[in-house]
Amino acid sequence: MPLHKLGWDISIIMLDTPENHKQIDLSCSTAIRVYYYTHAYQINNIVRSIKPYIIYINSLLFSDIFYIRYKCKKIVEYCELYSEYEDYSFIKRLKHKFSNYFAIFYSSGLVSASLYIKNFFDEKTKLPILYLPYAYNPTVTYIKHKEDIKSNIIKYEDKINFIYLGTIVRYYGIFTILKAVLILSRKYNNFRVIVCGQGKDYSNILKYIEENNLKDFIVAPGFVEENDIPDYFSIADAFLSPIFDTTRDKARCPSKLYMYLPYEKPIITCKIGEPYQTLGAEGLYYEPDNSEQLALKMEEVLLGEKTTININADNHNWMARAIEFEKWVKTIK
Repeated sequence: MPLHKLGWDISIIMLDTPENHKQIDLSCSTAIRVYYYTHAYQINNIVRSIKPYIIYINSLLFSDIFYIRYKCKKIVEYCELYSEYEDYSFIKRLKHKFSNYFAIFYSSGLVSASLYIKNFFDEKTKLPILYLPYAYNPTVTYIKHKEDIKSNIIKYEDKINFIYLGTIVRYYGIFTILKAVLILSRKYNNFRVIVCGQGKDYSNILKYIEENNLKDFIVAPGFVEENDIPDYFSIADAFLSPIFDTTRDKARCPSKLYMYLPYEKPIITCKIGEPYQTLGAEGLYYEPDNSEQLALKMEEVLLGEKTTININADNHNWMARAIEFEKWVKTIK
Protein backbone atom coordinates (compact mmCIF):
# COMPACT_ATOMS: atom_id res chain seq x y z
CA MET A 1 0.00 0.00 0.00
CA PRO A 2 1.58 3.33 -1.09
CA LEU A 3 0.79 5.27 2.09
CA HIS A 4 2.52 2.56 4.11
CA LYS A 5 5.57 2.93 1.87
CA LEU A 6 5.49 6.65 2.64
CA GLY A 7 5.79 5.82 6.34
CA TRP A 8 2.15 5.73 7.40
CA ASP A 9 0.89 3.22 9.95
CA ILE A 10 -2.23 1.84 8.24
CA SER A 11 -5.19 -0.02 9.71
CA ILE A 12 -8.22 -1.05 7.66
CA ILE A 13 -11.67 -1.81 9.09
CA MET A 14 -13.90 -3.85 6.80
CA LEU A 15 -17.07 -5.89 6.87
CA ASP A 16 -16.25 -9.57 7.25
CA THR A 17 -17.04 -11.01 3.80
CA PRO A 18 -15.19 -13.46 1.52
CA GLU A 19 -14.88 -10.73 -1.13
CA ASN A 20 -13.21 -8.32 1.29
CA HIS A 21 -10.78 -10.99 2.49
CA LYS A 22 -9.86 -11.74 -1.12
CA GLN A 23 -9.36 -8.06 -1.95
CA ILE A 24 -7.10 -7.57 1.07
CA ASP A 25 -5.03 -10.61 0.08
CA LEU A 26 -4.53 -9.11 -3.40
CA SER A 27 -3.90 -5.50 -2.43
CA CYS A 28 -2.22 -5.37 0.99
CA SER A 29 0.99 -6.61 2.51
CA THR A 30 1.09 -8.26 5.93
CA ALA A 31 2.37 -4.95 7.33
CA ILE A 32 -1.16 -3.55 7.04
CA ARG A 33 -3.36 -4.33 10.01
CA VAL A 34 -6.86 -5.40 8.98
CA TYR A 35 -9.84 -5.59 11.33
CA TYR A 36 -13.06 -7.29 10.26
CA TYR A 37 -16.43 -6.66 11.83
CA THR A 38 -19.70 -8.54 11.53
CA HIS A 39 -21.97 -5.88 13.08
CA ALA A 40 -21.68 -2.10 12.73
CA TYR A 41 -21.81 -1.52 16.48
CA GLN A 42 -18.35 -3.18 16.69
CA ILE A 43 -16.70 -0.42 14.65
CA ASN A 44 -16.29 2.16 17.40
CA ASN A 45 -14.58 -0.31 19.75
CA ILE A 46 -12.16 -1.25 16.97
CA VAL A 47 -11.44 2.42 16.28
CA ARG A 48 -10.80 3.09 19.98
CA SER A 49 -8.36 0.18 20.13
CA ILE A 50 -6.42 1.59 17.15
CA LYS A 51 -6.37 5.23 18.44
CA PRO A 52 -6.00 6.74 14.95
CA TYR A 53 -4.81 10.23 14.11
CA ILE A 54 -6.89 10.25 10.92
CA ILE A 55 -9.96 8.24 9.93
CA TYR A 56 -10.62 7.90 6.19
CA ILE A 57 -14.20 6.91 5.44
CA ASN A 58 -15.45 5.51 2.14
CA SER A 59 -19.10 6.19 1.35
CA LEU A 60 -20.25 7.77 4.59
CA LEU A 61 -23.53 6.43 5.98
CA PHE A 62 -25.80 8.44 8.24
CA SER A 63 -25.43 5.74 10.88
CA ASP A 64 -21.66 6.31 11.00
CA ILE A 65 -22.16 9.17 13.47
CA PHE A 66 -23.25 6.54 15.99
CA TYR A 67 -20.57 3.99 15.12
CA ILE A 68 -17.53 6.25 14.59
CA ARG A 69 -17.45 8.62 17.55
CA TYR A 70 -13.69 8.77 18.09
CA LYS A 71 -12.31 12.33 18.12
CA CYS A 72 -9.69 12.87 15.42
CA LYS A 73 -9.40 14.15 11.87
CA LYS A 74 -12.05 12.55 9.67
CA ILE A 75 -11.76 12.50 5.89
CA VAL A 76 -14.81 11.43 3.88
CA GLU A 77 -14.43 10.20 0.30
CA TYR A 78 -17.08 10.65 -2.38
CA CYS A 79 -16.79 8.63 -5.58
CA GLU A 80 -20.50 8.74 -6.46
CA LEU A 81 -23.25 11.31 -5.90
CA TYR A 82 -26.26 9.17 -5.12
CA SER A 83 -28.36 12.15 -4.03
CA GLU A 84 -28.49 13.36 -7.65
CA TYR A 85 -29.32 10.06 -9.39
CA GLU A 86 -32.29 10.69 -11.65
CA ASP A 87 -33.43 7.07 -11.45
CA TYR A 88 -33.53 6.98 -7.63
CA SER A 89 -36.79 7.54 -5.79
CA PHE A 90 -37.38 10.85 -4.03
CA ILE A 91 -37.05 9.20 -0.60
CA LYS A 92 -33.79 7.49 -1.53
CA ARG A 93 -32.31 10.71 -2.89
CA LEU A 94 -33.47 12.57 0.21
CA LYS A 95 -31.64 10.09 2.45
CA HIS A 96 -28.44 10.66 0.51
CA LYS A 97 -28.92 14.44 0.66
CA PHE A 98 -29.01 14.15 4.46
CA SER A 99 -25.79 12.14 4.31
CA ASN A 100 -24.18 14.84 2.16
CA TYR A 101 -24.94 17.57 4.69
CA PHE A 102 -24.01 15.29 7.55
CA ALA A 103 -20.58 14.76 5.92
CA ILE A 104 -20.00 18.52 5.82
CA PHE A 105 -20.52 18.86 9.58
CA TYR A 106 -18.92 15.55 10.51
CA SER A 107 -15.66 15.64 8.55
CA SER A 108 -12.46 17.66 8.58
CA GLY A 109 -12.17 17.47 4.80
CA LEU A 110 -13.58 15.76 1.74
CA VAL A 111 -11.95 13.74 -1.02
CA SER A 112 -13.70 13.80 -4.38
CA ALA A 113 -13.05 11.30 -7.16
CA SER A 114 -14.58 13.60 -9.79
CA LEU A 115 -14.54 17.31 -10.55
CA TYR A 116 -18.33 17.23 -10.70
CA ILE A 117 -18.54 16.14 -7.06
CA LYS A 118 -15.88 18.65 -6.01
CA ASN A 119 -17.79 21.50 -7.63
CA PHE A 120 -21.01 20.22 -6.05
CA PHE A 121 -19.56 20.43 -2.52
CA ASP A 122 -17.59 23.63 -3.18
CA GLU A 123 -20.94 25.37 -3.57
CA LYS A 124 -22.10 24.10 -0.16
CA THR A 125 -19.10 24.30 2.14
CA LYS A 126 -15.74 25.93 2.83
CA LEU A 127 -14.29 22.59 3.89
CA PRO A 128 -11.00 21.68 2.20
CA ILE A 129 -11.77 19.35 -0.73
CA LEU A 130 -9.16 17.32 -2.57
CA TYR A 131 -9.84 16.28 -6.15
CA LEU A 132 -8.35 12.79 -6.29
CA PRO A 133 -9.50 10.55 -9.16
CA TYR A 134 -9.09 6.80 -9.07
CA ALA A 135 -5.74 5.26 -9.94
CA TYR A 136 -4.35 1.91 -10.98
CA ASN A 137 -2.41 -0.63 -8.97
CA PRO A 138 0.83 -1.52 -10.81
CA THR A 139 0.87 -4.97 -9.20
CA VAL A 140 -2.47 -5.74 -10.90
CA THR A 141 -2.25 -3.75 -14.12
CA TYR A 142 1.01 -4.33 -15.99
CA ILE A 143 2.16 -5.42 -19.46
CA LYS A 144 2.77 -9.13 -19.93
CA HIS A 145 5.08 -10.61 -22.53
CA LYS A 146 3.37 -12.84 -25.07
CA GLU A 147 5.09 -15.96 -23.82
CA ASP A 148 3.70 -15.33 -20.31
CA ILE A 149 0.07 -14.82 -21.33
CA LYS A 150 -2.23 -17.73 -20.55
CA SER A 151 -2.99 -19.99 -23.50
CA ASN A 152 -6.76 -19.57 -23.22
CA ILE A 153 -6.28 -15.80 -23.68
CA ILE A 154 -3.36 -15.47 -26.10
CA LYS A 155 -5.41 -17.44 -28.65
CA TYR A 156 -7.48 -14.28 -29.19
CA GLU A 157 -4.49 -12.43 -30.60
CA ASP A 158 -5.44 -13.58 -34.11
CA LYS A 159 -7.67 -10.49 -34.49
CA ILE A 160 -7.72 -6.81 -33.56
CA ASN A 161 -9.07 -6.76 -30.00
CA PHE A 162 -11.23 -4.13 -28.32
CA ILE A 163 -11.59 -4.72 -24.59
CA TYR A 164 -14.28 -3.63 -22.17
CA LEU A 165 -13.95 -4.35 -18.45
CA GLY A 166 -16.78 -3.52 -16.10
CA THR A 167 -20.17 -4.40 -14.70
CA ILE A 168 -22.54 -5.69 -17.39
CA VAL A 169 -25.50 -3.37 -16.96
CA ARG A 170 -27.38 -1.35 -19.57
CA TYR A 171 -26.64 2.04 -17.96
CA TYR A 172 -22.87 1.44 -18.33
CA GLY A 173 -23.21 1.43 -22.13
CA ILE A 174 -22.76 -2.23 -22.95
CA PHE A 175 -25.56 -2.25 -25.54
CA THR A 176 -24.08 0.80 -27.24
CA ILE A 177 -21.00 -1.37 -27.77
CA LEU A 178 -22.97 -4.37 -29.02
CA LYS A 179 -24.85 -2.27 -31.58
CA ALA A 180 -21.56 -0.77 -32.81
CA VAL A 181 -20.16 -4.28 -33.26
CA LEU A 182 -23.22 -5.24 -35.30
CA ILE A 183 -22.60 -2.25 -37.59
CA LEU A 184 -18.90 -3.03 -38.03
CA SER A 185 -19.51 -6.75 -38.58
CA ARG A 186 -21.19 -5.95 -41.90
CA LYS A 187 -17.93 -4.49 -43.20
CA TYR A 188 -15.03 -6.13 -41.31
CA ASN A 189 -14.24 -9.61 -40.02
CA ASN A 190 -10.79 -8.99 -38.53
CA PHE A 191 -11.80 -7.71 -35.10
CA ARG A 192 -13.20 -8.93 -31.81
CA VAL A 193 -14.66 -7.26 -28.71
CA ILE A 194 -13.83 -8.98 -25.43
CA VAL A 195 -16.41 -8.10 -22.79
CA CYS A 196 -15.00 -8.84 -19.34
CA GLY A 197 -17.39 -8.73 -16.42
CA GLN A 198 -20.65 -9.88 -14.94
CA GLY A 199 -23.89 -8.13 -14.05
CA LYS A 200 -27.65 -8.24 -14.28
CA ASP A 201 -27.61 -7.81 -18.08
CA TYR A 202 -25.02 -10.51 -18.74
CA SER A 203 -27.62 -13.04 -19.94
CA ASN A 204 -29.16 -10.33 -22.14
CA ILE A 205 -25.90 -9.64 -23.93
CA LEU A 206 -25.44 -13.37 -24.57
CA LYS A 207 -28.94 -13.39 -26.05
CA TYR A 208 -28.11 -10.37 -28.23
CA ILE A 209 -24.92 -12.05 -29.47
CA GLU A 210 -26.83 -15.21 -30.34
CA GLU A 211 -29.76 -13.47 -32.04
CA ASN A 212 -27.48 -11.28 -34.19
CA ASN A 213 -24.92 -13.97 -35.07
CA LEU A 214 -22.06 -12.10 -33.42
CA LYS A 215 -20.26 -15.01 -31.76
CA ASP A 216 -17.29 -14.51 -34.12
CA PHE A 217 -17.04 -10.86 -33.08
CA ILE A 218 -17.77 -10.84 -29.34
CA VAL A 219 -16.33 -12.94 -26.53
CA ALA A 220 -17.90 -12.59 -23.08
CA PRO A 221 -15.87 -14.64 -20.57
CA GLY A 222 -17.86 -13.29 -17.62
CA PHE A 223 -16.18 -12.31 -14.36
CA VAL A 224 -12.41 -12.02 -14.77
CA GLU A 225 -10.10 -12.67 -11.82
CA GLU A 226 -7.67 -9.85 -11.07
CA ASN A 227 -4.66 -12.01 -11.90
CA ASP A 228 -6.09 -12.53 -15.41
CA ILE A 229 -6.60 -8.84 -16.13
CA PRO A 230 -3.03 -8.16 -17.37
CA ASP A 231 -3.35 -11.14 -19.75
CA TYR A 232 -6.45 -9.70 -21.40
CA PHE A 233 -5.17 -6.13 -21.40
CA SER A 234 -1.84 -7.13 -22.93
CA ILE A 235 -3.58 -8.38 -26.10
CA ALA A 236 -5.72 -5.24 -26.43
CA ASP A 237 -5.45 -2.99 -29.48
CA ALA A 238 -7.93 -0.52 -27.96
CA PHE A 239 -10.16 -0.13 -24.92
CA LEU A 240 -13.83 0.79 -24.73
CA SER A 241 -15.04 3.09 -21.96
CA PRO A 242 -18.65 4.14 -22.70
CA ILE A 243 -20.23 6.88 -20.63
CA PHE A 244 -23.55 8.75 -20.75
CA ASP A 245 -24.49 12.42 -20.47
CA THR A 246 -26.20 11.91 -17.11
CA THR A 247 -25.54 13.14 -13.59
CA ARG A 248 -24.69 9.57 -12.63
CA ASP A 249 -21.87 9.41 -15.19
CA LYS A 250 -20.69 13.00 -14.80
CA ALA A 251 -20.27 12.43 -11.08
CA ARG A 252 -18.70 8.97 -11.06
CA CYS A 253 -15.07 8.32 -11.82
CA PRO A 254 -14.72 5.19 -14.00
CA SER A 255 -11.96 3.26 -12.24
CA LYS A 256 -11.17 1.03 -15.22
CA LEU A 257 -10.08 4.05 -17.27
CA TYR A 258 -6.86 4.35 -15.26
CA MET A 259 -6.18 0.63 -15.50
CA TYR A 260 -6.04 1.01 -19.29
CA LEU A 261 -3.37 3.73 -19.30
CA PRO A 262 -0.18 1.61 -18.84
CA TYR A 263 -0.90 -0.21 -22.11
CA GLU A 264 -0.73 3.02 -24.17
CA LYS A 265 -3.54 1.86 -26.46
CA PRO A 266 -6.39 4.04 -27.77
CA ILE A 267 -9.30 4.54 -25.39
CA ILE A 268 -12.68 5.14 -27.00
CA THR A 269 -15.01 7.13 -24.76
CA CYS A 270 -17.01 10.38 -24.57
CA LYS A 271 -16.12 13.98 -23.75
CA ILE A 272 -17.67 13.71 -20.30
CA GLY A 273 -16.28 13.80 -16.79
CA GLU A 274 -12.99 12.14 -15.88
CA PRO A 275 -12.43 10.37 -19.23
CA TYR A 276 -12.16 13.76 -20.93
CA GLN A 277 -10.28 15.34 -18.00
CA THR A 278 -7.73 12.53 -18.11
CA LEU A 279 -7.32 11.85 -21.82
CA GLY A 280 -7.77 15.30 -23.33
CA ALA A 281 -6.65 15.33 -26.97
CA GLU A 282 -5.42 11.73 -26.72
CA GLY A 283 -8.91 10.22 -26.47
CA LEU A 284 -11.08 8.89 -29.26
CA TYR A 285 -14.50 10.42 -28.64
CA TYR A 286 -18.05 9.70 -29.79
CA GLU A 287 -21.39 11.20 -28.78
CA PRO A 288 -22.93 9.35 -25.79
CA ASP A 289 -25.15 6.37 -26.67
CA ASN A 290 -24.42 6.83 -30.38
CA SER A 291 -23.48 3.40 -31.73
CA GLU A 292 -22.90 4.72 -35.25
CA GLN A 293 -20.28 7.18 -34.01
CA LEU A 294 -18.73 4.55 -31.75
CA ALA A 295 -18.41 2.25 -34.77
CA LEU A 296 -16.61 5.01 -36.69
CA LYS A 297 -14.10 5.49 -33.86
CA MET A 298 -13.52 1.75 -33.68
CA GLU A 299 -12.99 1.81 -37.43
CA GLU A 300 -10.14 4.30 -36.96
CA VAL A 301 -8.38 1.62 -34.91
CA LEU A 302 -9.16 -1.07 -37.49
CA LEU A 303 -7.63 1.09 -40.23
CA GLY A 304 -4.53 1.84 -38.17
CA GLU A 305 -5.28 5.55 -37.94
CA LYS A 306 -4.95 5.49 -34.15
CA THR A 307 -2.69 2.90 -32.53
CA THR A 308 -1.28 4.50 -29.36
CA ILE A 309 -1.84 7.26 -26.82
CA ASN A 310 0.78 9.51 -25.27
CA ILE A 311 -0.08 9.81 -21.58
CA ASN A 312 2.30 9.26 -18.67
CA ALA A 313 0.56 6.47 -16.78
CA ASP A 314 2.86 6.96 -13.78
CA ASN A 315 0.95 10.14 -12.99
CA HIS A 316 -2.13 8.00 -12.38
CA ASN A 317 -0.90 5.11 -10.24
CA TRP A 318 -1.51 4.49 -6.55
CA MET A 319 1.78 6.04 -5.42
CA ALA A 320 1.16 9.28 -7.33
CA ARG A 321 -2.25 9.62 -5.68
CA ALA A 322 -0.82 8.75 -2.24
CA ILE A 323 1.82 11.48 -2.51
CA GLU A 324 -0.84 14.01 -3.50
CA PHE A 325 -3.11 12.93 -0.64
CA GLU A 326 -0.30 13.09 1.93
CA LYS A 327 0.64 16.62 0.87
CA TRP A 328 -2.99 17.75 1.14
CA VAL A 329 -3.95 16.04 4.38
CA LYS A 330 -1.02 17.65 6.21
CA THR A 331 -2.73 21.01 5.63
CA ILE A 332 -5.94 19.88 7.37
CA LYS A 333 -6.33 21.27 10.87
